[in-house]
Amino acid sequence: TDGDTVVERDWVERNLDSLHKGADAVGGDISLHPDGYAKLPLASQRHYREDNSYLKAVTRLESILDPDPHDPWPRHHHNFGASLACTNSLYTRLGGLPKADCLEDVAFVNAMTRADARLRHSPAVKVVTAARTSGRARIGLASQLREWHAAHADPLVDTAAFLTDYFECRARIRTLWKEGALLEAGNLQALATLLDMDRKALQTHIEDAGTFGNLLEAMDLRGRMWRRADPLCRVGKRSRVTEQISFLIRSLLSAKHRAGNAAPGFRSQRSTRDALESIHAPDLPWRDSLEQPA
Repeated sequence: TDGDTVVERDWVERNLDSLHKGADAVGGDISLHPDGYAKLPLASQRHYREDNSYLKAVTRLESILDPDPHDPWPRHHHNFGASLACTNSLYTRLGGLPKADCLEDVAFVNAMTRADARLRHSPAVKVVTAARTSGRARIGLASQLREWHAAHADPLVDTAAFLTDYFECRARIRTLWKEGALLEAGNLQALATLLDMDRKALQTHIEDAGTFGNLLEAMDLRGRMWRRADPLCRVGKRSRVTEQISFLIRSLLSAKHRAGNAAPGFRSQRSTRDALESIHAPDLPWRDSLEQPA
């Protein structure tokens, strides 16, 4: 944890509980100290709230379309130095914290992802960190809060449509990877076509990857899908996109949609596409809840 962070009294116990249940690492749920938050500029407060809402919505959508059995819902989206635990064996296997002048926690989590480590985002592990705008790190929470103070426009973020395509495609590739079927001619050609990638190069990436995380990084799945997406559909204003994702989540939950029912291929299911198309209805009743209505 960090020197400006206060952990819950059961913090160690809760971390150990997740590790004993099979996790290799645990990210704790991080919130800002209310006194410090109240002193932040109003712009920083607003962006912090709206950024959290967007990331929570993205995390919920991800848990539906590409569920991780080692990190089931409910979960959160935090895996930063204010609360990050791991087993000694994982720490040793990854060679410890990467050498970096800032964001070494992010680099460490990226290394976990490449190694297919079981990272649990446990909502039971909680800490409160200082909401300060001055810090020693060149890039971190303090610098983000400063940037938000100067930012007035609603930032552009990945849309519900793009995230749906990405999560569903990643889920399908993950399934084929686990089944050892990615190198089958039809699957290999379909993926190469989708990513506009040389088939032989893709085959080499698959053969040399060793882990699914290494494969995702080698073929730059997210980047390639983003660059090939319709520019008018891949980004949108954060507040509007959050509403759209929230509606999509409710639609998917009400239809009992699960990524495990995905049809063969790499494109979105019809049920998901229907839900995406319906979010543009002019009389759409937006609600804040991300959960299935009673």
